[in-house]
Amino acid sequence: MNPDLKVLASTWIGIVTYRGMAECLGWPNKEVGFGDVVALRNDPAGWESCATAKTEWGRRPLVSFTDPYSSSTARSVLFGLYSIAADKPVHLLSDADASSADVADYVRQFQRTVDHYVPDTLILNSKIVQGPRYGHFFFIAEDNLVKLYQGKETVAVGSERKPKRLEQQMVMVYPKEGSIPHRHSAGVVQASWVTPEQHEAAQQWIAYLREEPRQQAFMQEGFRPATNIPLADPISPAFGLDPSKPTVVRDSNTIPPAAAEAVVKRWTDVKNPGVVTFVMDVSGSMAGAKLDQAKQGVRRAVDKIDDRNFVGLVTFAGVIHERVAMGLKRDTRYAIDDAVERARPMGGTALYDAVLEGVRMADAAPADPDAVRGVVVLTDGKSNAGQPLHSVVRLMSTDEKPVRTCTGFDSEAGCRDETGKFFTRDNLVGVGLAEGTRHPVHIFYVGIGKDADLDVGRVLAEATGAAYQGTTEKSLSTVVETFGTYF
Repeated sequence: MNPDLKVLASTWIGIVTYRGMAECLGWPNKEVGFGDVVALRNDPAGWESCATAKTEWGRRPLVSFTDPYSSSTARSVLFGLYSIAADKPVHLLSDADASSADVADYVRQFQRTVDHYVPDTLILNSKIVQGPRYGHFFFIAEDNLVKLYQGKETVAVGSERKPKRLEQQMVMVYPKEGSIPHRHSAGVVQASWVTPEQHEAAQQWIAYLREEPRQQAFMQEGFRPATNIPLADPISPAFGLDPSKPTVVRDSNTIPPAAAEAVVKRWTDVKNPGVVTFVMDVSGSMAGAKLDQAKQGVRRAVDKIDDRNFVGLVTFAGVIHERVAMGLKRDTRYAIDDAVERARPMGGTALYDAVLEGVRMADAAPADPDAVRGVVVLTDGKSNAGQPLHSVVRLMSTDEKPVRTCTGFDSEAGCRDETGKFFTRDNLVGVGLAEGTRHPVHIFYVGIGKDADLDVGRVLAEATGAAYQGTTEKSLSTVVETFGTYF
């Protein structure tokens, strides 16, 4: 242990949810934890079991989880879950615990509650501000919640990032099984090339950061101070936090390195399996770098997807061109690669036909009933052939009027309610799939270049609790690869 190591500030990871949802679970009058989330998710009645639940939440509780390969928060929560499952403190976890069938089964049962995965907390923030339509339970840190209240987190809006505040009250539930600390520390490097003057300067800098003015500044950013200064806003109920909590701790910072490595290695064994249909535009406007990058992105995404996941492909222009039937990745990966290689730019853009086919394929896949199912759409243009938008998703105006027909935002017929009233893209939201499915299916949308209609991507994502993003052809392959980590 480095004797110069000092904590500068800390934060707690817990369960963040909407105040009304927390109250449905009995908060703040009783201790609530991970087990309550699992029980609610496994109850066939879901939110219907709560007398004060709102219809807009839907019956199914939506649980979101970030990827422990890229998110330190998810990694810490995962260590905490293994500690709970093994019924021992984190610092006593071993490689044997990570390999235990009973321990893994507990973690696997918790992961079965997960409705969708997100690569990291920065992307998750963009989903949280969308409100309950996207998710209900999030595992994030206190400082993250504070910044969402303050509007200091920038979130994705199309191809841009902008600050946005929470529009509904959210609270941190400190799990009865144990909250997880994140300590932000500083220390002096112990090496032969560190001079005495450098060592002294580093110690003075650390001491400076632990003085009250800097500790107050850390607290204003949502961190708990490392010294004994009194807690004040925003470490308060006004920002969804409880200064008196937590009462039980699962200290993920103390996990032995061998146990940590074993837990992370076994992530794909315990996470919820995935089902994904890639829907790739091969219309004439995709010619050149766009199509090349789309091909590369699909290949990279498929390579990163776990072998237990089901993967399929649809390519389209003015009509659907190729389908690679849904199957386990080990059985379809080379068929997908061959179909991608054969893709040539041609014709128009029957976007909604292809998306609908992708949804049907994902829904019908013979995967685990709890699998995360989705469609990843890659397109650079607007639909100009085939079925209308309302064949894929149901739409509603921002003043909650059902929109019966919508051929597209730029079409002459436009989007209208049953009286014929016209609605613009700015006052429409997606509220669900138009066609019934046996399982929830998310539609993720990647809009390529300036001609892609990101409002179409927005309503597809809104309607299914997914994500959308605009990108340039230069960044396309990386963006597609990232979207593959949602499964």
